[in-house]
Amino acid sequence: MKQLLKKICIFLVFILPLMIVLLFVLGATDRKCYHFVEDFVEKANLYSLTDYIDYSMLNKEIKEYVLEEDLNITSDEDILALSNKIKKMNEDSPSKSGKYSTADFRHSAFWAEIKTKTVVYHIYFEFEFSPQLFHNPELRNITVKIVEISPSNQ
Repeated sequence: MKQLLKKICIFLVFILPLMIVLLFVLGATDRKCYHFVEDFVEKANLYSLTDYIDYSMLNKEIKEYVLEEDLNITSDEDILALSNKIKKMNEDSPSKSGKYSTADFRHSAFWAEIKTKTVVYHIYFEFEFSPQLFHNPELRNITVKIVEISPSNQ
């Protein structure tokens, strides 16, 4: 009986506080990811991706399709090129979903109207992030929807 009581005391003194600290750290990491995505949605747009997303935040599947310079968008052509790479990635591999998505927020500036010589496109991006313990959130998935609106009048 004393052995059992001793084991329970050891559990209560050492293990239980460690579990509480671990739950606190996991909760803080989760909140940090949510606030990152919230800030990203409120302040970023397609032309400022590199101000918020560092290439190291991308998971390895995205890195197979997207180069670091692809995130530095300066023109409509860059947006179209990135969207085509993301579309190819979405077609080739199953997506891993993140915990927090830009689609979860009311306002999103991650779309563009691109006019080429022959067609006008509306391109919509969705970014999904997951919390990472002691690191920035990981960009788990990017999806793109390309809608052909009409022939261009240029």
